[in-house]
Amino acid sequence: MTFIALEGIEGAGKSTQFQLLLKRSDEIFPGKEKVFTREPGGSPTAEAIRSFLFSTDGANLDPESQMDLFFAARRMHLAEVVVPALAAGKLVISDRFIGSSFAYQVHAGDPSLRELFDLRRRMIEPYMPTRSIVIDVPADVAKARVESRYGQAMNHFDEKPVEFYETLREGYEVFKAEIAPAQTVFIDGNRPVEEVFEDLVARIKETL
Repeated sequence: MTFIALEGIEGAGKSTQFQLLLKRSDEIFPGKEKVFTREPGGSPTAEAIRSFLFSTDGANLDPESQMDLFFAARRMHLAEVVVPALAAGKLVISDRFIGSSFAYQVHAGDPSLRELFDLRRRMIEPYMPTRSIVIDVPADVAKARVESRYGQAMNHFDEKPVEFYETLREGYEVFKAEIAPAQTVFIDGNRPVEEVFEDLVARIKETL
């Protein structure tokens, strides 16, 4: 059973790499059944929670309530999508998972939520990713990429200042150091898309 989580700050190129994996998965992983999903979301209930979280009302929630909703969506995602797929021997690749919760809600959001985060994390400990792959780019590069997304809607996370992006990067480093050191790897996302993709695929194949 292999469960891969793609992680990274806004503008790191994570979603681009996820779409490339989806498009070329049969070529890269021939004969392997695969499930591509995302967080928050991935199942009907979790998608409904996602819509609220990224709305104006969701942005105005107190930090503890916001974290509870992220984990509520995660539990539904696990129950309805991830766990059944893994039990069937499928490769599961998720666009974000628990590393994002730590980087966004705790490290860059409200560090006082660390105890609550650890409590919620322990409840899903058996379903932690086999590998969390963080696509890493400098904060100023990420911010510039986000601002260049002409014609695309931006959520309240996208609109944060560059200092927020830097704090997010630090959050992923702390996640690796303190929460999932053996499972978390960083790859350089400040390279041509195809180079990043080749590195990403190699990291995934190491887990199969």
